[in-house]
Amino acid sequence: MIAAVAPLEALAGRRGRLTVVGTIGVLVALVLGTTPAVSLPSEQIPGLVVFGLAARRDADRPTDIERLTDELRGFVSQLEDADPTADDGSLPAEPDLAEYERDRDDEIGRLSAAVDDLATAVRDRERQRAESERYRRELARITSDSGLGTETKIRRLLELGCERLGLETGLVSHVDEPADRYEIEAAVGAEADLEGAVLDLSETHCRNTVTSDDVVGISETPAADVDVGAAVESAVGCYIGGKIRVDGDLYGTVCFVSDDPRDRPFSPAERSFVDLLARWVSGAFERREYVAAIEERERRLERTQAFTDDMLDAVDDVVYLLEEDGDLRRWNETLVDVTGYSDAEVAEMNAVDFFDAENEGAIRESMEEAFETGETLVEAELRTKSGERIPYEFIASVLEDPNGNPVEVGIGRDISDRKERERRLERTTSLLEQSQRLADVGAWELDVSTEPYDLQWTAEIRRILGVSPDEPIDLERAFEFYHPEDRPRIREAVERAITDGEPYDIELRMWTADGDRRW
Repeated sequence: MIAAVAPLEALAGRRGRLTVVGTIGVLVALVLGTTPAVSLPSEQIPGLVVFGLAARRDADRPTDIERLTDELRGFVSQLEDADPTADDGSLPAEPDLAEYERDRDDEIGRLSAAVDDLATAVRDRERQRAESERYRRELARITSDSGLGTETKIRRLLELGCERLGLETGLVSHVDEPADRYEIEAAVGAEADLEGAVLDLSETHCRNTVTSDDVVGISETPAADVDVGAAVESAVGCYIGGKIRVDGDLYGTVCFVSDDPRDRPFSPAERSFVDLLARWVSGAFERREYVAAIEERERRLERTQAFTDDMLDAVDDVVYLLEEDGDLRRWNETLVDVTGYSDAEVAEMNAVDFFDAENEGAIRESMEEAFETGETLVEAELRTKSGERIPYEFIASVLEDPNGNPVEVGIGRDISDRKERERRLERTTSLLEQSQRLADVGAWELDVSTEPYDLQWTAEIRRILGVSPDEPIDLERAFEFYHPEDRPRIREAVERAITDGEPYDIELRMWTADGDRRW
């Protein structure tokens, strides 16, 4: 605040002929108070500090002061009412001080000049603030436009930055410091054809930006800063740029350049604008990489899913995945081919829907067994859409899905051929047994596929030798029914048949359980 204190000697000598005027200091402080964000260097406002101001009761001086006071009050009032975000036309005009004699060599002249400088400085600062706010609003409008893609938004922001800073070219780069690589990903303005160019990072001004924690601004680049012809900034006159970070790591830079130097340094508001722009681009790239990572995972999952489906479809057996209530979650193409139901129909079916009532109970018990014990095996006739019944064997185990829920995963195999072979074998066996009874001939079979060997006697040989149907007979026990002198021959014949597949036809003596001899 400006203090108005009259010298004591003058006051004492003139006894009231002088009037101390303190109004001007208050008004000047009021002007300063309307722009709290603006700092005004004292050297820009000469004569602002007035330590003493006296006015005679002459007719002109009180009138000049009063009129100057009114001008200042009007200016301050307009300044308070002005919209700082609007164009410059809404800002108040400077006080009309032309009628005051600024070149007069007294307090009023010096004060008039100081107030003039003050008004000009305040208006310039208000204009800068309004301009800064307008560009910030435009930046927010571009970045919030849901109809624009990320790449379009970045180009619009670069164009806005060129306009805001008064520079010719805006660039977004990707940087690889260890490889000294500088790739221009986006370029607008005079050097738009640089997009896609790959340069040496060490030969660009961005080499300073990537190592700085703040925005780097160079209003006049030294001629020897880079080699002639080395990179895009080799011939630039001014530069300003900020870092782009993705997940905390350096990605690249956003910068603006021009061929000609600037006539003034980059202001804090301009640096703040570049920093804000760089931060938004950083966030956009983070979101872009996040989305790209998700899309890549989805593509991998789709490829894996397709491979799994192809693999399952290549299996001739039915492959299925059941929930605990029997609903089908997944199946292969074989189930569709075998049953005749479409995929859409299968999706609405339960496991028991593929079986008749006579097999439904066995299927339900099998599912319960699987979820209780972890595995199951069941044979049942699968009913097709046309009503055909196909014998199937189902083998399944219980696993946990990715969500931790138990599911039954199983394979169904068509056992029609096996069932047919079993029926033929049963008929053959029945005929053989009838023939043996009629011819009084017995037979036995030795399964050597597992150890110990499995020996099976027909009912007729048990009858002939007097052995009960439920008495277990192994190979060594069977040899005991032969005459002691014939046992080496039968042992040797059996061993050759096992090792070499050599058939034998020999006549031997045998003893029944009651001690009777037979041939």
